[in-house]
Order: sequence, then C-alpha cells, then structure tokens
Amino acid sequence: MTSILKKAFLAAALIACTAITSEAADSLRIVSAANPSGTWYIGMGAIGKVYSKMTGADVTMLPGGGATNAPRLASRDADLGVAENSILTAFKNGTEPYKKPTKEGVAAIINLQDRINYQIVSPIASPVKDLRDLKTMKNLKIGVGSTGGSTEKIFRNLLKEYGITYDDIKKNGGTIVTNSFDDIANMCKDGNIDVFVWIGPGEAWFIVDVSGSVPLKWLSIDPAIAEKAAAKLGTHVGTLPAELYKGKVGPNITTFWDTNAIVVRDNMNDETAYALTKAIVEGKEDIARANPSWKSIDATTGWDGNVFPLHPGAAKYYKEKGFMK
Repeated sequence: MTSILKKAFLAAALIACTAITSEAADSLRIVSAANPSGTWYIGMGAIGKVYSKMTGADVTMLPGGGATNAPRLASRDADLGVAENSILTAFKNGTEPYKKPTKEGVAAIINLQDRINYQIVSPIASPVKDLRDLKTMKNLKIGVGSTGGSTEKIFRNLLKEYGITYDDIKKNGGTIVTNSFDDIANMCKDGNIDVFVWIGPGEAWFIVDVSGSVPLKWLSIDPAIAEKAAAKLGTHVGTLPAELYKGKVGPNITTFWDTNAIVVRDNMNDETAYALTKAIVEGKEDIARANPSWKSIDATTGWDGNVFPLHPGAAKYYKEKGFMK
C-alpha cells in the first residue's frame, strides 16, 4: 500500500470513527415497559423529552420490562432504563430469574426513592378470600402478566412461602394467565379472572379501568409469610394506602413495596451520563407532571443506596452541585 493510500485509508477511518461517536452522543435508546400507557413508559418518555430538549439528542423508546431492562443495558442493546431495586439486586447476584451474577455492565444514575406497591386483586364475586385458597379451589384463573417479569416472579415466590406451586393450581383445573395486563383487565370484566397481581406506583391504569365496572377486593399477605418472602426477594413489607381507588382498598392490607432506579450501560461516556443526570434532576417538575410518582426525585439522596455503582458522569454532577461529597 502506497503512502498516499495509507493516509487516505487512515483519514477515512478517522472520519468514520468520528461519525459513529457523534451518532452515539446524539441519540439515546430508552427501555422501560411494554405498555405505552403504563407509568414507567410515560415517566421514561418524559425523561427522554427533557434530555432531548436540553441536548438536542434524538430519543428512541424501546419496549422493555422489569426483568429485561438491566440485561439489555449490560449487553449494550440500550442506553438508559428503569428497574426495581430488588430486580437489580437479583441481576447483580444471579438469583432468580437470572442464572448467573452480573457485576458489571450497568451503572446507576439516580435512585428514585419512590414507592411501588404489590397489589393482589380479586373480584368480589370470586370465591377466593385468602391466598391459601389457591391451594385447593378448583378451576381458578390467575393473571400474573408476562412470565419472568417482576410481577410474576414475586407472585410465584410468594406462593412458595404458602406451600403453593403453579402445578398445584393447574392440577385443580386452574390456569395461570400470562397475557398482557390490558388482556387481563378485559378478562376480569368478562368474569374470567379470579385473582390478578401487579407491581407499580399509585393506581394502575388497568385496575382503575376494571374497578369502574367490577367490584374488587384486595387480598392481604399473611404478615409472617410476607416477612419471609421479602427477605428472599429483597423487597420491603408494608400496607397498601387505604385511599387508593377511591378508598376501595381499605385499611390493613399487608403487601410488599419496592423502589425504582434509573440505570445506564456502564460504558456510556461521562458527558452523556452527566447530561442525563442533569436533565433528570433539573427537569424533575416536568417528569413528575407526566408521572406523579416520580415527584420523589431528590438530588440530595438520589446518588445514595444504588445497587450498581454510580456512573462517574453522574457522580461528577452530584459533586459539582454540592449534593454529594
């Protein structure tokens, strides 16, 4: 290869490299949830909007889910995502639903310090009054959402503490419904669901929809069993806010609660991570208008208590602004 050709080749390679870097810096791939009407999808869309407004970057919303978001970041298939801290702990440690530990690949931007509640719901017309009923009752239909998702994972492991398996339910003629929550809502309206579960902040869009036409009751977890299950799941034990769904939940419903974190791929450049942190903290009012549960965004605490290490770009922002020493 002649000297002139070598120089031309190197110049072309440098131009291509610069274009790739520029493209990566000017785009953001966000994973959140499969349902565009869900709170995660709306909240992450708002984050994308404030980031785009601040930087001019193009933002692409990709379907995701609680158990899949962190693996997609670690495999570099996405740039930014949201996940429950208990799921992030399971991903890091390699506990169910994951098969091996993943210590690297993900970095934290902010611990949202919000509260998401686990809800176990049953139509009042359903014969199920207690979770123990699932062991013996015949022909029950139980909606759990996608297999391996955080909602389904929690329910399956909770049942283990009650000495109940999906096989027990199926042997009694029952069905585990893994359809979307919109499908589960429609089945409930048609009288084809006896129990369904969901984890998320505040009032779930589909439960609000169902409660408008189907009288519902919320099932309580036995407190002793809740403590045992929570220790294994990495969640907390508490009660559902009685005022949810216009007071239909009522008092003293024991359940699990968790918090969410915003995470990124750990090889994201520091400038992008810095800008994302800045956008989330300084655009929190716009984000909270879209997803009221994320009014909890607080730069004075968001850097603390994350499952994965804080991204250096995020740490730089918190330190510059005096939120973190």
